[in-house]
Amino acid sequence: MDSFFNILKQRKNITFLIVFILSIILISFSSYSKEVKTQQPQNETNNSKPEVKGISTTETKVVQVPQINKPQLYKVIRVIDGDTVNVEIDGKEESVRLIGIDSPETKDPRKPVQCFGNEASTKLSGILNGKQVELISDETQDDKDKYGRLLRYIFVEDGTNINKFMVEEGYAFEYTYNVPYKYMDEFKQVELVAREKQLGLWAEDNCNGQLEIKEEEKPVESTISQTESQQNATSNSQVNFTTPPPDQSSSAYTCNCAKTCGQMVTCDEAYYQLNNCGCYKRDADSDGVPCESLCR
Repeated sequence: MDSFFNILKQRKNITFLIVFILSIILISFSSYSKEVKTQQPQNETNNSKPEVKGISTTETKVVQVPQINKPQLYKVIRVIDGDTVNVEIDGKEESVRLIGIDSPETKDPRKPVQCFGNEASTKLSGILNGKQVELISDETQDDKDKYGRLLRYIFVEDGTNINKFMVEEGYAFEYTYNVPYKYMDEFKQVELVAREKQLGLWAEDNCNGQLEIKEEEKPVESTISQTESQQNATSNSQVNFTTPPPDQSSSAYTCNCAKTCGQMVTCDEAYYQLNNCGCYKRDADSDGVPCESLCR
């Protein structure tokens, strides 16, 4: 009987122990569940990133790349000569005269093709024909010249100023019409270098620099009559002629306005071409004295 009670007591103890252990497990599980529930709102709250005055929250910054204005480009339809091209603008063909340069004449029906004119036209054609170019005006110059041509600088894709390039390489010479333009000093400098290097039209075996301003580009106020030119030349006490003007009836020479001063031998011939043949481009400065290199 005693052994039976002992066994029963042991079973009670075991049962109590089991119940105790289960209670601890249940209490631990309950505490864990409460912690999980309390942590979830905190995490959600942290993710919501509340705004707190005086404290900046971490945000993804969007960097805006500045937009670069692309230049308006125009297609070159054809090259007229070394200083004039035609471009397409709004579906219309427009003529553009390059500012600050003058190339030898090739297309004027009133004049023969001038020295190095074909070379200048060929060079410009090779650079611009069919290309997309940027046209830049100059606030110091008119929008158009008296022939209705747009006055512009032409820039190609690599940023080269074509006006400057033509002077720099000896395909044109610097030309200031009436008032200084934006790049005048720069163009004059590159022309000086081209002359010193005898590039293009400055070479002795080409034109040897015997260039003149084209008649069409002369300002109206600088154009005077032949009689006035002769009177000014006579009254100018500073002019020292190496030889007197030729007799108007002289037939020792033949008219040839394409002949440059460098191709003439005497001052007499220069005066003959000016006075008898009307080759006024031999007197580019309109002082009545042709080919100053021969007649001064």
